Amino acid sequence: MRFTTAETDAYVAWGTLQTLFPTRTACGATYRSARGPFSLGDEEAWRCDQADARALDAAFSYSSPERASLYERLAELLDLFPDTEAACAAVAQGRTLSEAQLATLHRAIHLAIALDAALAQASLRFSWWDSAAAPPFIQLVGGEPAFCLDALDATLRAASDASARARLALDQGKRNVSRALHEAYGRAMRRDGTLIAPLYDAREAEMLRDPRLRLRLTTREERVYDVVEDAALTRATAQRDACEGVVRRLRAEVLARVSATLAKDSQTLDALMVQIGRLDDLFGRVAARQRAGFVWSELGDAPELYAGRPPFYAAFQPVDIALKTRVTLLTGMNMGGKSAALRTLLSAQLLHQWGAPVYASAYRAPLYKALRYIGGDQQALDAGISTFAAEVLAIKEALAEEEVFLCLDEVGRATNPQEGEALLFAILQKRQTARSGVTFAVTHFSRRLPGATHLTVRGISKEALAMCHTPEDLKTHMDYRLTKATGTELRQGIAVAAWLGLPAALVAEASRFMRGDGQSEDVEGMQGADCEDVACRRED
Repeated sequence: MRFTTAETDAYVAWGTLQTLFPTRTACGATYRSARGPFSLGDEEAWRCDQADARALDAAFSYSSPERASLYERLAELLDLFPDTEAACAAVAQGRTLSEAQLATLHRAIHLAIALDAALAQASLRFSWWDSAAAPPFIQLVGGEPAFCLDALDATLRAASDASARARLALDQGKRNVSRALHEAYGRAMRRDGTLIAPLYDAREAEMLRDPRLRLRLTTREERVYDVVEDAALTRATAQRDACEGVVRRLRAEVLARVSATLAKDSQTLDALMVQIGRLDDLFGRVAARQRAGFVWSELGDAPELYAGRPPFYAAFQPVDIALKTRVTLLTGMNMGGKSAALRTLLSAQLLHQWGAPVYASAYRAPLYKALRYIGGDQQALDAGISTFAAEVLAIKEALAEEEVFLCLDEVGRATNPQEGEALLFAILQKRQTARSGVTFAVTHFSRRLPGATHLTVRGISKEALAMCHTPEDLKTHMDYRLTKATGTELRQGIAVAAWLGLPAALVAEASRFMRGDGQSEDVEGMQGADCEDVACRRED
């Protein structure tokens, strides 16, 4: 069973939500992707993870006079941690590492030891953190902070020293030849081993006879000579080439030997990278909790959100939402924040199951096997599927699953209202009798479902609506909080249409249609005349 669908992720902007608690390393990204969210049955693992998160959260304030805070130290080390995927894959497959890959592992292991030291200084230990994992690799990759392959083998060091001396001797011989030519002809040898002289140089004949020079080409203005190596230079070049050949052979042997030794402990190396990734994943979530407004969630019997807001929207009015029954319905006026409330709750549940902090004053909820959002425009033109058909197919899939947190956003609006309402309430009735799971439905349908919780957005009074002239005015006067619905709430769709500037005659006609459609109970609760009054005032 998929934990979420593409539609659910898109609705809560999951890609954006993850930027709240990013990983800093490739190991962290790999670990988080492999771990996934906590699901039903993972309650004990969730509790252990939250205990680790809260311990790290508390330790972030640790600092000493000579050291940065634990947060700063861990952030610095994780930012420096390299991508070890290719190197670890080569080790696991028994392939010989390149020098660059070995250098990557050297850096990673030294940083792992530094991370362990930072945790130890804060007296912080996790059950999954193995302090002994990294030190054994030091002898293989080198104990010096800066990587040097020569440091891993005495024979290679000696050969590298001999090669360096041979290069110096050859360079000195070339400088001697260059100096002699400069003294003889006043011309310096170029880096490419050539010497250039004007076409009619006074010493042209002498240069042509000089055994140290060989004419390469003549142009209209100059002659280009190759500098011929003498016997001493030839011997020095041969010596350098021989030494470099020995170094290349020894480097290959050292890399092969170290790679073979690492391959024997490839599982230990992989485990080390996994624990680094786990620390990075934990660090990202704890760092997010440090931001104002975020709290750790708790396990509970039912979703209960207090003073919740959509992440990234601190200016939104906080809402309280509790899903105490299998089915909860939310109604309210247009632009009243119903969908925002649904998104807030669904985002909180998603963060809760990822073990991430929630943007609220408190959140308690159980773990579910899957989260589903169904609503909006889900039509697929390329597949010839309408919005209504897409809704039905998505609901069919959701109803076949157990322990689902199901969010329905005005489902049924894409077909005729009577059938849409009938289908929605048939679905909700089935969800009521399900053995598990919870459903939160946002709708404009007025039917009441026995045994379900009915909520409504408090909205705005007709007097306040009449005083609003801009969307900002509406936001100021709108009460987005949720309250228990009584079934006698006023419908305000026509009033909102009037406020938005629909011609007064159309508003009045709509009101007359509503009063004459035979819906006695709800029509009496309508403020049709009030809608006409609002429209007339806006027309004036």
